[in-house]
This record gives sequence, structure tokens and C-alpha cells, in this order.
Amino acid sequence: MLPEGAPGRNSFAGGARDRNTVVRLLNDILASELMWLMRYRRRYLLAGGRPEISEERTAASATSADSLVRRIVELGGEPDLDPDHLLSRCLADYASRGSVGEMIREDLRAEHMVIASYAEVIGYLGDSDPPTREVLEANLDRESMRAAQLSQILRELAVQ
Repeated sequence: MLPEGAPGRNSFAGGARDRNTVVRLLNDILASELMWLMRYRRRYLLAGGRPEISEERTAASATSADSLVRRIVELGGEPDLDPDHLLSRCLADYASRGSVGEMIREDLRAEHMVIASYAEVIGYLGDSDPPTREVLEANLDRESMRAAQLSQILRELAVQ
């Protein structure tokens, strides 16, 4: 139970941080997560279920996107799910061509951009909005694990 007057999960304790700016930043990251979801889903389907293009990765992207959508709504904002806006807000290109190895290298480059973006927004928030920071840190952990998995896959493909 929160002490009386303490900000709750659905409130914004942003202090000097502007709620609209935070919602915009979350929507920018959301666009990247949705693009990841589409990339992974396409690759999984085209690769015929190859282990290096796993359904798990698609589910992890969906989890990250869902947590961002929930937090945007909790902040009183509106998640920008408009397909026309995704490409302009996304941090990385869709990059749908090439061999499996080339696609995974591109995924890893894009993953590093998303990781940097999460870290930047977490730094911007500081301690001003613990619930949003918690969502971002959980997603950052997932992204970091995904980057490590992609690096491992590239090493295994190089050996083959």
C-alpha cells in the first residue's frame, strides 16, 4: 500500500519531466518494438521455423510493446499504433532482405540502437517517474538478452 499522497502506478510523478514528452518518447520506442515484432514474425515464417529465427523472439517483442502501450495509457496518453507513423518513428529500418546471417547482423545493429534509446530515456527520467523507469528497465533487460542471443547466433552461423 502506498503512503497517503504518494504517486501511484497510474499517476505521473514526473516533477520536472513533462508527461507529454514522456508519452512521445514511449511512443517512439513503441514504434521500434512494433517494427521488431513485424520483422521477427516475417523472418520466422519465411525461415520455416529455423531455431535462429524463433517464435520466442516474436513473443518477447510483443511483451515489450504491450508493456509500453500499458504505460502510455496509465500516463493518460494515447499509444500511436497508426501504421503510417511507425516507419517515421522507428529507430531502425525494416530491413527485410538478405541471407539469414545478413538479416541477423542487421537485427543486431538495430538492437543496439534500441538499447541505446532505452538507456537514453531511462537517463532522461532519472528518478522522476519510477513506474515508467521500471517498464523501461524490464524492456531493456529483454533487449540486452536478445542482443546477446543474436551475437551467439552469428557466432554459430560463422562456424557452419
